[in-house]
Amino acid sequence: MLEPDATACPCCQGRLHKIGEDVSEVLDVIPAMLRVLRTIRPKYACRGCTDGVVQAKVLPRLVEAGMVSTALVAHVVVSKFACYLPLYRQVQILAGQGIHLDRATLAGWGSVRLGGSRAL
Repeated sequence: MLEPDATACPCCQGRLHKIGEDVSEVLDVIPAMLRVLRTIRPKYACRGCTDGVVQAKVLPRLVEAGMVSTALVAHVVVSKFACYLPLYRQVQILAGQGIHLDRATLAGWGSVRLGGSRAL
């Protein structure tokens, strides 16, 4: 809401009263946000034993031993196949956001199936 600088009548300096309002709308965009999701798995050990180390199991990833989330893989695949955005253009867009990846890396993500096995 944008209020006027003064709400006093310019003629008599009396208090002005609201009689209505004008509303305008503009279409805006919030660009894609890339972020690093950090998972911390603390290790616990018994001071009295030598074999008592306990730690939570690693969560499964779509790309085994990769640093990519399922959401980013889905974004790349949908951009390529549904929006017809070639991988070299996606690499350029990511580079503009400070993420430097090879086109072959993105192509590998497109061939991943659930469970970590590669498509034939």
